[in-house]
Amino acid sequence: MFELRIRPQSLSLSTRQWVCPDCGQSHDRDLNASINILMAGKAILAGADGLRIHE
Repeated sequence: MFELRIRPQSLSLSTRQWVCPDCGQSHDRDLNASINILMAGKAILAGADGLRIHE
């Protein structure tokens, strides 16, 4: 897992993939969303339904 230092401000919701101008890393919004959903589901099954990664 990594944290982005640069967040493109001009991305529309229709932009599904983008490349970080800082590091050149390719990002896929759909893949990221599926990972977040999987992690949330696993947390709920583990009894941590109040867990919030981004808070």
